[in-house]
Amino acid sequence: MKTRVLFWLLCLLPFTVPAQQADQADLVLATQSTLPYRYVNASSLTVRTQPNATSPAIAKLGGASRVQVRDVRSDGWSEIQAQNYTGYVKSSYLVEDQHGVTTETVDWDMVQAFGGTNYTNVTPVVPVPTAYSTSTPAPARKATPK
Repeated sequence: MKTRVLFWLLCLLPFTVPAQQADQADLVLATQSTLPYRYVNASSLTVRTQPNATSPAIAKLGGASRVQVRDVRSDGWSEIQAQNYTGYVKSSYLVEDQHGVTTETVDWDMVQAFGGTNYTNVTPVVPVPTAYSTSTPAPARKATPK
């Protein structure tokens, strides 16, 4: 009898794991859908890896782009998510409503053509390789025999 019960429990085990994974995925989607949206009120806005102006840039957002705000910090920075990028921007460049975007460099025809209030223009920032060091002198040339 114990063997049969154990057998049936083992048969049902594979069905419980996917259900738990589905519940976790639903929780992530529910959390993402409750995050507030804001709009970029600048011609472009740099997304950085850390909440400071000297940290590396990972992307640039076009004016009037919609982003999800994950956290608003007391130091004037917001953690945002735009498409596949998560990073930090200055909170003062975000507005609640796309109609509040006042920058004159936004191409509103393009915004309307590519999503209206769902418009997001993200450009990845390609890291610039550091310059080669010139502190090491070049090897001396040998004199050519005459």
